[in-house]
Amino acid sequence: RAPEEYRWIDDRPVRGARANGYLGFTPASEPPVVRTTLDLSLQRFLGAELQGTLATHEAALALGIVLDVQSGAILALDSAEAYPLQPFAPVYHVFTTGSTFKVVTMAVALEEGVVTPETRFDVGHGEYRVRYEDGHASGRVIREAEGALTGTDTAARFFAHSVNAALAQIALRVDDEHFHSYLERLGYGRAPHSGLGPERAGNLPPTPWSYAYTHASLGFGHEISTTLWRHAEALATILRGGEYRPLSLLSGVEQGAARLAVP
Repeated sequence: RAPEEYRWIDDRPVRGARANGYLGFTPASEPPVVRTTLDLSLQRFLGAELQGTLATHEAALALGIVLDVQSGAILALDSAEAYPLQPFAPVYHVFTTGSTFKVVTMAVALEEGVVTPETRFDVGHGEYRVRYEDGHASGRVIREAEGALTGTDTAARFFAHSVNAALAQIALRVDDEHFHSYLERLGYGRAPHSGLGPERAGNLPPTPWSYAYTHASLGFGHEISTTLWRHAEALATILRGGEYRPLSLLSGVEQGAARLAVP
């Protein structure tokens, strides 16, 4: 960026009078124009919805993101907080993913070929005791929400109804090192690198995982935490068939005739 420039020579007396030493002026370069991927109508709508959610449910925090899944462009991104004491929450607030992580577990298991949608599991009747690979029972009991499917059914049905015990069993079919590798490639355990201020990475437990506890818990989204930005990025990768693309908030920068596209 070039600043404005004035050009002159020192004033000097000429035959008893003073001559103007001004030679010329060059204006500053045009300021750069930064173009974002945001849809302002969606951004306003999202902000209003988050504020409404905060009021309706007396929540401490509400987060929201709207993506173009195919490109990874962020169309809206915001948060609403009852106690606004932290930096920008979508890249700083770390939360336990819970049942939203079951999408990742199922995708990894299908990719590894350890289950099919028709594979059958027995989840008990509201309580399931994790069994080790040799068949003997552990001390870990997994419980369900009220009204969850029970008994024996397919992986597809248990996944659709978000049954913890089924997703734990599915996760345990994937070797912990392989599972961890998928999660690393999806970005878990790393800060978003969004450029939106202070960020946090969340927690991706290092391997080896405790079979009946950490490994089983990860299947239904416990013992792992992340930011909204990173979690949305991973889920979008799965929705587009496994092709990883970083989320983007900038589409380009312009200055005069110069154009720079942001991939």
